[in-house]
Order: sequence, then C-alpha cells, then structure tokens
Amino acid sequence: MLKQGFLFFLLPLMFLARSIAAEDVPVASVAASTMSEQVKEKRWKDNAEVSIVSTNGNSKTMTTSAKNIYEYTRGKTVYRLKGGGLGAKSQGVVVAENYFANEKVTYKVTDHNYIYERFEWAKDRFTGIRHRYDLSSGAGRLWLNQAADKLIGELGLGYINEERIAR
Repeated sequence: MLKQGFLFFLLPLMFLARSIAAEDVPVASVAASTMSEQVKEKRWKDNAEVSIVSTNGNSKTMTTSAKNIYEYTRGKTVYRLKGGGLGAKSQGVVVAENYFANEKVTYKVTDHNYIYERFEWAKDRFTGIRHRYDLSSGAGRLWLNQAADKLIGELGLGYINEERIAR
C-alpha cells in the first residue's frame, strides 16, 4: 500500500513536468536553430532523486524515497513544483511514511527583490500528521549572491491547516 500510494502521487507530478517541458520548444524550431541558439539558457530545469536502501540479516528493513523538483522560468516569473516521499519498513511493519508536494511562484520586481506565493501539502505518519496545508505569500530579497554563498530573506503572511492522526 505504501509503495502504490507513493507512486500514485509522484508519477503524475513527473509526467506533468515532462509534458510542460516538451511544449516549451517545438521540434521544428530545434531542428532549424543554429548551434549558437542552442547554447541559450534553458527556461526549465528538472532534478529527480530516487533512493532504495535494503538491509537483510538479523533484521530486515527497507527504506525508499523519491523527490522531484521542476522549475520553469518565463520572463520575470519562476514557477517551481516540488514533490516527493519517503517510506520505511522494518520486519514488515511500516515505521515511516512521509509525502509532500508544493508549488511556489516568484515574480522578480528588481534584480534583488521579488514577491512570492506558495502552497504546500504534507502527510507525515511518523509525526502524527494526516494532512497539512500551508498557504503563504510575501516578499523576498537576495542579500548576498556569490559563487559559494547565497543569502535570501523572506517576509510574508501564511495560513496553516493541520489534521492530526488520533492516537
């Protein structure tokens, strides 16, 4: 059940990201473009992670996790989708189950200032959270942007609605 729910949640998110990316550049324009045009920065980025750890011996445990971050830039606006989950079983008993999905839209007002809107959903069985909804909006500033260091500050208002698992 854990694996089916996890895949049911993550796969549509990954297919959505791929289909939006596929619409970004028509095939005919790629074939007609020159090498200098192909060097341009892509408007979309996708980063996926999958992990499976299984131990067998005196005890039998298995931990699986996956995460996908999709980012699409259009002018001064950046759309970011993130989703993932983690599950763990020990001796056939589920000991951890965590899923999350969020989106964040930022609009660059100046080179260093931006406004944003964010929505997040989370489920964390280990900490007793059945569903958690988090909605916020505000403003942010890039204070430091160097090769090895980046400092961003955000100030905003938010609303959280959380449903706990009865124990």
